Amino acid sequence: MVEIEINYQAGKIVKKKFLEDLANSTFKLLKIKGKQKISLGLVTNAEIKKNNRIYRKKNKVTDVLSFSEKDQKFCFPTEKNYLGEILICYSQAVLQAKKYNKTVKEELSLLFVHGLLHLLGYDHQKQKDHAKMKKLEQDILSK
Repeated sequence: MVEIEINYQAGKIVKKKFLEDLANSTFKLLKIKGKQKISLGLVTNAEIKKNNRIYRKKNKVTDVLSFSEKDQKFCFPTEKNYLGEILICYSQAVLQAKKYNKTVKEELSLLFVHGLLHLLGYDHQKQKDHAKMKKLEQDILSK
């Protein structure tokens, strides 16, 4: 079971239950048990660009950033079962949805699951890891 705290900085509302269902589907597929907590920020271009510049040294807008609680470089220890924070740039999700002929909900789903997998330790730096992560995303979103 997951608990999500959402900051609607970009002024757009996404239903919390929808995101919780996505997270719970992810945990079920990956056989993760117990209560988990996540923070989600739906942010503006300026906010995502600022965080991308500070934490990844890339001075540009991106679609999603994840800050794992286990990565002490970014986070301070908090409560047990807190996975970390996902930032999604809402306007970037809208642009990508149009570009890839998807709904905004579909694109937000992909970005949320992608960010969540990063919090769980998955990455896509190597080709084999990229393929594994993409397959997991597809498996989760198809359910």
